[in-house]
Amino acid sequence: MGSKRNGDFTEFPSIIDEDEANAANQPGFIGGIFGRFFKTESPNVIAAPNVRIPPEENGNGAETDLVSEISPARRSNDSQDPDNVSINSEQRRKLSQKLSSLFKTGSRDSELIDYDRSEFKRYWMPDSTVKECYECHEKFSAFRRKHHCRLCGQIFCGKCSNHTINGASLGYAGLLRVCGYCERNVDRYLNLHQLKTPRRDTSTSNTGPDYTNSVPGSSGISTVSDDAFPRVGADPNLLSIQQLHDYQQIIKDAKVIDEPKVADENEPEWVRNISSSTKTDEFKSVECAAFEIQPCIAEEKKVEKSKSFILDTLLAPQLKDGDLHDIFEQKMEKMLDYLFIREQMDKNKWFTTLWPLSKEIASTVKIDMRNRTEDAMNILKYVHIKKLLVADDEPDYEVIDGVACSKTLAHTEMPKHVENASVMILSGGIEYEREPQKLSSIDPIIEQETEYLKNQVERITSRRVTLLLVEDSVAKLASEMFLTAQVALITNVKKSVLERIARSTKATVTSLMDAQMHPAVVGFCPKFKERIVITKEGQKKTILLFDDCDADRGVSVLLRASSRRELRAAKRLLKFLVLSRYSSNLEIAFLKMFETKPSTSPVTCQICLYNSGKKYEESNAFLYELNKAQLSNSPLIHFPPPYLETPIGRSCYLLDYFKKPTSHFFTEEDFIIRREEEEKLEQKIKELKDVLKREEEKIESFKSAVMKKNDVTEADPNVLVQFRARGGLLFQTRRQKKLELVQKIRRQIKQLQLDHSSISLGMKGPNYDVLNPYSHQRVAFLYSSFPKKSVSSPCSGPWLVVWQFYSAQDRTLGTFLANFCLNESYKCKTCNKSMIEHQRKFVHKHARIEITTQIFVKPVSSDENPDGLLPPSFSGENDGILAWRRCPTCKSNSIASLIPSTVWHMSFAKFIDYLANGIYCTSPLAGINSSECDHCTLHEQHHFFSRKNYTTCFKVIPVQPRHVLFAPIICSIEAMKIKCLSVTAKRVEALKLAETIFTEASTFLKEHENFLRNSNDAFEIISSFLGEKKHIFDEMVIDFALNEKFIKNEVIDSKDKDYLKAMDLFAKCRQFLFNFIRKWNECKTTQELVQLARKRANSAIVSANVSSVNLLEPAYVEDLSFRDSTGNLRLASSDSNLPLRELKDIPLSQISIPLPKNYHWELEFNDDGIPVIVKDMLDHKGNTHPDIGSIIAYALSCKSYYRKKKQLREYLCDQGEPLTLRNVACENASGLHSSPKDTHANIEIEFDDSRAHYYVKIYFAEHFDLLRKAIFIDGEDQFIRSLGTSGSWYPEGGKSGASFFRTQDERFIFKQMSSIELECFRKCAPNYFDYIYTAVTEKKLTALCKIYGVYQVAYRNKQDNQEFKMDLLVMEFLFYRRKVKQLWDLKGSLRNRYASPKASAPVLLDENLVQDLWGNQIYIHTHSKAALNQAMANDSHFLTSLDIMDYSLLAGVSEDTDEVMIGIVDYMRTFTLDKKLESFVKTALPTPHLPTIVSPAAYCRRFCEAIDVYFPFSPDQWTELNNSSS
Repeated sequence: MGSKRNGDFTEFPSIIDEDEANAANQPGFIGGIFGRFFKTESPNVIAAPNVRIPPEENGNGAETDLVSEISPARRSNDSQDPDNVSINSEQRRKLSQKLSSLFKTGSRDSELIDYDRSEFKRYWMPDSTVKECYECHEKFSAFRRKHHCRLCGQIFCGKCSNHTINGASLGYAGLLRVCGYCERNVDRYLNLHQLKTPRRDTSTSNTGPDYTNSVPGSSGISTVSDDAFPRVGADPNLLSIQQLHDYQQIIKDAKVIDEPKVADENEPEWVRNISSSTKTDEFKSVECAAFEIQPCIAEEKKVEKSKSFILDTLLAPQLKDGDLHDIFEQKMEKMLDYLFIREQMDKNKWFTTLWPLSKEIASTVKIDMRNRTEDAMNILKYVHIKKLLVADDEPDYEVIDGVACSKTLAHTEMPKHVENASVMILSGGIEYEREPQKLSSIDPIIEQETEYLKNQVERITSRRVTLLLVEDSVAKLASEMFLTAQVALITNVKKSVLERIARSTKATVTSLMDAQMHPAVVGFCPKFKERIVITKEGQKKTILLFDDCDADRGVSVLLRASSRRELRAAKRLLKFLVLSRYSSNLEIAFLKMFETKPSTSPVTCQICLYNSGKKYEESNAFLYELNKAQLSNSPLIHFPPPYLETPIGRSCYLLDYFKKPTSHFFTEEDFIIRREEEEKLEQKIKELKDVLKREEEKIESFKSAVMKKNDVTEADPNVLVQFRARGGLLFQTRRQKKLELVQKIRRQIKQLQLDHSSISLGMKGPNYDVLNPYSHQRVAFLYSSFPKKSVSSPCSGPWLVVWQFYSAQDRTLGTFLANFCLNESYKCKTCNKSMIEHQRKFVHKHARIEITTQIFVKPVSSDENPDGLLPPSFSGENDGILAWRRCPTCKSNSIASLIPSTVWHMSFAKFIDYLANGIYCTSPLAGINSSECDHCTLHEQHHFFSRKNYTTCFKVIPVQPRHVLFAPIICSIEAMKIKCLSVTAKRVEALKLAETIFTEASTFLKEHENFLRNSNDAFEIISSFLGEKKHIFDEMVIDFALNEKFIKNEVIDSKDKDYLKAMDLFAKCRQFLFNFIRKWNECKTTQELVQLARKRANSAIVSANVSSVNLLEPAYVEDLSFRDSTGNLRLASSDSNLPLRELKDIPLSQISIPLPKNYHWELEFNDDGIPVIVKDMLDHKGNTHPDIGSIIAYALSCKSYYRKKKQLREYLCDQGEPLTLRNVACENASGLHSSPKDTHANIEIEFDDSRAHYYVKIYFAEHFDLLRKAIFIDGEDQFIRSLGTSGSWYPEGGKSGASFFRTQDERFIFKQMSSIELECFRKCAPNYFDYIYTAVTEKKLTALCKIYGVYQVAYRNKQDNQEFKMDLLVMEFLFYRRKVKQLWDLKGSLRNRYASPKASAPVLLDENLVQDLWGNQIYIHTHSKAALNQAMANDSHFLTSLDIMDYSLLAGVSEDTDEVMIGIVDYMRTFTLDKKLESFVKTALPTPHLPTIVSPAAYCRRFCEAIDVYFPFSPDQWTELNNSSS
């Protein structure tokens, strides 16, 4: 069948068998133009009574095919008076046959009658009353003849009636002359009817008003009527998930649609498909092992191969009454008690009214969608509750088996009580003008109106109608005619009321145009009466009652009470109870089908353990209220609290970024406040109405003085003249005052209501009550479908779908199975394959429900099925649906059972709710004892459904949603536990080192003691020198003394101040010893050593307060001494002039340096800072390379850096430039087209020693210093300590060839920057600082891996001239202290984005992630998904504003916690000319995917969309509650 594309919807072929079976039941123009007034049987079908075969006779608990063969028209006519039918059975034919006769001529003319012999001419307009054409108003003459339209009977000229239709459509021979208006309507109907419409066997558009709200996104929701549900001219049953998603979006955007949008397409769909260009193979059956899907058949004695007997043996035994029913009743009573508290209603007063009333309604009204095609699945569609505010204190009710409405008869003299009334219902009105906007003269209306209306009234009264209901107005002349004919007329009736009355009376809603062509189906009402009710305010209210109709078709309830507030609450409660009872009855039947019962055994089911939730020792207000709340009508359904409300969730770092409270709820005190506010409002409104009434009486009492006198016998003529002159003005003034008063009171009432709504406990927005039971009658799930042969890319989804139970979005279980699962003709537009070739997923919290359909291909023959025990579903002998369960662990099946009508009508959303949130239940399996299989029936067993050759399996798989950890906005270094013994060992090492060095020096001194004593006082000088050095070191060791903390404790934190002080002293001790050894070894002879000692002694005199650490500084030594012409060192003091004995030089023995050789000890420490040692790294070949981290750390700790930073601040202050992270020049261009922003912002540091020369350029020194103060809480010293030791790092997956380094504590990484990246950062740095600072101060989510510094490092080795220059950035390490088991680098592109997973630690890419989305998809929590979407949007749009693209999302799964850690990296690449050229070249290549490099805006869009698909969330019961019905 051809179809048209409409909007975003995708068409699927319609279900042909349903089209043919229901072609006679289609609505359309003129009430279905033709079909509503004829019996729609074939001429050769003999009318039969509407007989339903009892289940015990049929053997399958459902109606036989005979019922489905009886047309709806004949069923609806069983109860009507046979005299009302004016068309004989020979004229009946199917509507499709009638329509086809409009375009065909055949041999059926013998069945047609002559139009001239029909009764149509009886209702023509008489020629004598018409003098001009009805259409063009031209006068008739001898040349302009009169012609009657054969449909409407009006008189036209030849030009205006020059149209014909095939009379066979009406059962008449030949062509019929009609007017243009009638022809256009017929053509319009025929065009619509060319789109075949499957039967309406569900209530997609019919549901109660309290249960039609829906959700979705990401916020204000309005109640939308069911008519707002999009229709596409097809069965609403078959609307797709995408259409439901779009419907929810319409509701979410608060766009209330009053009229349904008629789409051009007709065919239903299950999912929205993106493309249909891919060619696919033809559908092929999928074979499967018989034991996997074949149900277990109960072993019985061999009997005849009788269909009915086979079905009897397959039926599962029924449970005893009182078990599940009692459990559900107890649960219902608890829920009612909870609702009484919420609504603040007196249980003693209302329980005896609502409880039995809900039972009566739920047991009275019947839904039969399989046989009454117009039935809706929601019982509330057929329950109307009428509130009556009366003076009686005690509430009361009355059930009307039919309809009750607030209307009055058109005339007081019309019959008010009618027994056995025949009812006709007309849409539209009864007026002479059929086109209200058409201009016409008054003369023809005066001449023809009476005759025309007389004909119309005669048409209606000829059907012996005693009660007529009209949607619009009726002309006064016609009303008087109906009064004369004693027909009770009711006008201006709402369409919804007409539909209820039509259902109860079995009438059809027919337009007046329909009635002109065919007799309408007249309904029957046993009792019609008008009742006057006295309200509490003393006013009279008229109610029309259509009573004693078929109660199973619908009832009305008259609910009486003395409080308006309680009446509203009672109506909500009653509707909730009725729907819950109806659903409970269906659920009980579903559970009893396989004897499913809650188990008392220890829970072994993983999903049940997840759903049960932990028993938290630490409770809070929310958990306390949740424990009291009753949110589900089923005692077998339980869902855990929201994660963020659990004790663990309350410590979640994302809470700072969400509105608080995350789950708002109300307590009993809040409900009391609401009740008091509503009562005050009600009292104030009542007082205002009393004021209005009194003021109106005062105004009416204002009369002229003449009218007030009762004893006037003769009036003064002047007074009479004044009365005549002012009487009209007095009346107008009185009217104006009354109008102003009414408007004033109404404004006050409206303002009171607005004030009340603003302070009341609103049900939407941030104050939404998540513990509202009305909102929990729904299920939210994530839907997607995949081809079976390609599980890497879904055909549709994933989409969030929220279905309210029995609402416009919901389906019955039987309808879903029949239309969407067990139906090969239902195809996917994307791949053009049957949906049987697809797999579908429904994900809810901890459950992933997989739906697969297979074809049972084993041929069924007498040889293979000797006992006839194979289910008839496989042999094609039954159109019912067979159900059974299979335990894959025990490899055993349950007894198969045909789905009864009650289970067929169960909500599919409720079925999903059981599979996702059901508690631990068990059920017996065939062939084994119930005790042998204790696996959960709902979660661990597979659910099979079969019809004919098709079998659908519902498999439930546990899912554990993960949390998302972003790159932390506030960074810190985790303290490590250091053994106190290691600190003690460091002290011992320093002491041993000093002992070794000083012992070696003392040994030399002792060996040459005699010689040195003979040489002046050399021995004493050197001994004093050594003693002084020992004393200085001893003082340092005293500071290094360990306190009680190191003695009493085994471990100490690495960030402890005593530990850090000890490590600093250890470094200073070693440098002190190194300087001593260096100076000792510089002295070649004892003479030089004496000179050095004497200079040290003189220096002590000059400055006794100089610290011991500085005494050996090279600069200080050179200041105090000089060498003579021979190179000998002599004192610079006056002592050098003293006569000295001749001292013969003795070679001085060199002291070995017992310190690491790769440490640059010569570089002095900053006394005011922390000691940083520049190091060299050794590679595997023994070659040395500089430690980049230690070079940067030394530059940041040296005195020169602090001095230059101070100078920079002074310069900026002089220039009037504020030192801030805010981008004060944000109006200037940024990104690609801006200039570098680092003028006067960089600091250069240069230092060297005897082995190497170093240079460090610190970009944006002050800005990064401020940034680190804002986001690095451990302080600058800890940052420098972390950088102090680093090493080379070789991450997997990198393609840029850049060098990487990582600090020893793994907190920071260094990445080499290209010149383009450095230039990009120099331009965009102010925006980066502003963005990060805003994220910190305003609590905005970001996933950017933060940059803590950008540096240029240059190095030259003085020994081998090795040198390099490198630009580096310092960035936090995303996986700090985390063990990652899976790692991805994601860009959102699928072009050349595959990495081999065989590496030792592979970094996987996009294609690796999507290659198995069906089985290994990563699901995250709802709050994590919200945070992820927000962070991705914030960051990608920020980077796009700077013309940055080609960034990546680094995502890793923690091995310990299963959390997903994510961060955006490589965001230093702008869309420069080389990237544009690369994008252009790759786009020209013939590949299905776009290149990785695209424009920043396109990259942003693709990146966000891809990340959204890569990490779907698993919705739970609390998802989108703010957008649900309240």
